[in-house]
Amino acid sequence: MWMFPYAKSMEIPRNYEEMKRLSEIAVEAIKKVNGSEYRVGPAARVLHAIMNQKYKRKAKTDTASGSSMDYAFDVINVKYAFAVELREANINPLGFIMHEEEIQPLLEETWTGLEACILAMNPYK
Repeated sequence: MWMFPYAKSMEIPRNYEEMKRLSEIAVEAIKKVNGSEYRVGPAARVLHAIMNQKYKRKAKTDTASGSSMDYAFDVINVKYAFAVELREANINPLGFIMHEEEIQPLLEETWTGLEACILAMNPYK
């Protein structure tokens, strides 16, 4: 998941379109490396959708707890704030325990996504 504010509420950030654009660039770059697919969006909305879809149950709340991403965005007033949850292991699709041979491909795709996102940023806009 490539998420951005907010986790604390279903509200969207003031620069929603820009963070969505950057996130989509990142996940497209990741997909080109190993075919991995990541969801994009405000954290509370993405997590809520996953709870409803993946676990076939209604989420108990529409929000996650607050996060350092939300804090950085609201209090420190950074322009870009993201939370990236790396993909699950291929061998063990129910968790994050990876076999050694899965680690390097994960690192490569994650770096490619980060690099694409950073290069697409417009700090002066």
